[in-house]
Amino acid sequence: MGTHDKALAERARTQLGLITAAQLADVAVGRKDRQARCADGRLERIHPGVHQVGGTPGSWRTSLLAACLGGGTGTVASHRAAAVLHELDGFGSAPIEITTRRSRNFFPATVVVHRPIRFLPVDQTAVRLVPVTSVAKTLIDLGAVVRPRRVEQALDGALRDGMVSLAFLRWRLDAYAARGRPGVGVLRRLLSGYDQGPPPQSVLERQFLRAIAPLDVPAPERQLEIRDRGGLLVAVVDLDDHLGWRVLRFTYEQVVNDPAGVAAQVVAILRPLLVAS
Repeated sequence: MGTHDKALAERARTQLGLITAAQLADVAVGRKDRQARCADGRLERIHPGVHQVGGTPGSWRTSLLAACLGGGTGTVASHRAAAVLHELDGFGSAPIEITTRRSRNFFPATVVVHRPIRFLPVDQTAVRLVPVTSVAKTLIDLGAVVRPRRVEQALDGALRDGMVSLAFLRWRLDAYAARGRPGVGVLRRLLSGYDQGPPPQSVLERQFLRAIAPLDVPAPERQLEIRDRGGLLVAVVDLDDHLGWRVLRFTYEQVVNDPAGVAAQVVAILRPLLVAS
């Protein structure tokens, strides 16, 4: 392997096998040499100005990074693609989606392109070599491209896993609200409900809270733990009937497919207690 090949391979190794035209020039691979490498399969053109080293396996993440490199400085994976990179709840797959200053016409139709209003370093990071919007910025952006319940699911998981704090989210939300950023209204409405308790620990818990929300009953005390004298966790319960612990068990199918039935059981238990009090 020649000196140029070694330098090219080393540069591409840090970018999932990708290399830009500018980086090729940095290792003394000029236009004619680049064309020759494309002709014999040592390079494959992915985007204008972005090539993949021959033999490098392709993937969704490789295609996403290629779009970011093609967009140039400041281009990042965003929206649904960012949600997948951050492993937010409810996002297992996504289109190639980026935010860039370049025109949409620069990219193939398979790339979803958004234009930035303003980007600060605090709103950007990198996940497994791919430049991407921060978790907070991703949650704001999601409100512009998916339904509020999917944003809510991602938000619940991010808060539950400590990926972002409410205070930080509200700070970034205020910064983008002044510019009329799409998605701000969705996240603001969702955050207003987090003053009433900790974030749900699962989709099932969120569905249960939604099922009993219309009821004229006190809000449940969530994630209540009971420990013995030695500190060992012995139970997690939901309701107290003042005479002893009453545990209501619901399956996933009941909560998701029959919320009215779940609500009726809760009312049946709580109504006599509320009347007696």
